[in-house]
Amino acid sequence: RRRRPSGEKAPLRRELQTSGRMWLLGGLIMIVIWISLFAFPATADWWTRQDTALLRRIVQIRSSALTTIADAVAVLGSSWFLRILRIGTLLALIFVHRWRHFFAMLLAILLVQGGVELIGYFVGRPRPFVEIIGSWVGPSHPSRAVAGLGVTLATMTFVITPAGRWRRAALIVSAALVTALIFAQLYLGVDHPSDAIVAAVFSLAVTVVL
Repeated sequence: RRRRPSGEKAPLRRELQTSGRMWLLGGLIMIVIWISLFAFPATADWWTRQDTALLRRIVQIRSSALTTIADAVAVLGSSWFLRILRIGTLLALIFVHRWRHFFAMLLAILLVQGGVELIGYFVGRPRPFVEIIGSWVGPSHPSRAVAGLGVTLATMTFVITPAGRWRRAALIVSAALVTALIFAQLYLGVDHPSDAIVAAVFSLAVTVVL
C-alpha cells in the first residue's frame, strides 16, 4: 500500500559520493605534500626550487596590462570582498530558515580559516624569492587568499544551488574563479605554486566532506 507522506524532512545522506571520495583522496595527497614540504629538509628544498623556477618564468612575462588584470583578479581574495559574500549568504540562509546549511557553512569557514592560521604559524614559510608586486600579510603557506575564496565559493555553491546541472555549473564557475586567483597570486609573486594549490585543495576538501 502507498503510505501518505509524513511531512517530515528527508533523512540526511550519510554516504560519500564520488566527488566526496575524490576530495578525500585529494586531502590525503595534500597531507603527503605537507609532510614532504616541511618534515624533510632535502624535500623541502626541492619543492622550493621547483616553485621558484616556475615563478621566475611567470615574472618574465609581466607587463603593465597584465599587472592591471592581475591586481583586479586579486580582489577576489581580499578580506572585504569575501566578507560581503559570506555575510550575504549567511543572512539569506537565516531568512529562509535553513539552519543546517547555515551552521555547515559557518563551520567550514571557521575550520579552513583556523587551519590556515595554525599551519601558517607553525610552518612560517617565507614569501617567494622573486620581486613581489602585490599585497600580502603573514607567512606564505598556505595561501590565505586562495583558501578564503575556495571555501567561500564552495559553501555558497552547496547551500544555494540545487543538486544537478545548476550545481555542476556553479562548481565549474567557482573552480574557474579560484584558478584565476591562483594565477594572479603567482603573477604578483605573492604565493608559491604549492602554497596556492594546497590551499585550494584544503578548502574544497573540508567543504565537500562537511
